[in-house]
Amino acid sequence: MVLKGIALPFGGLSWDNNINEKDRIQFLFTYLESKRVLYDPSEMERKEWCITSVLEIKSSLVEINRDIKISTESLKVINSMIDTCNNFLNNVNKQDSSGIIYNNCPNDFELFYQSMKKFRDNMKYAIEYFERVYNIKFRKELSETW
Repeated sequence: MVLKGIALPFGGLSWDNNINEKDRIQFLFTYLESKRVLYDPSEMERKEWCITSVLEIKSSLVEINRDIKISTESLKVINSMIDTCNNFLNNVNKQDSSGIIYNNCPNDFELFYQSMKKFRDNMKYAIEYFERVYNIKFRKELSETW
């Protein structure tokens, strides 16, 4: 942001919001890189933690264009990411489990594993799209396993 003006005598600042679409997508990448649900294959997972993380991702995606214009193509990809979050949440809630989900018990948690894999695959596709379009790099390696 750039300071645009100062109002006197009572004070007040006016800011010029120079954030563009590429900046916003870079911020999204930084945010997504903090979400271990995308890249951390582990031996044990808590369904509740995954759900919370995906809800947070969805919330940030919904807000991404609140103050800047996003191109139609990028908005389509963002909407597909939101759909991916919704699909994951719908599917994982069908899994009748609580507590820790163990990676070495695939029959017990097959629906969870399938939902997680599809979620990560779809998010990877969207991230790769933004990498190509904006020439920016996603620093984390999205996990192929679950």
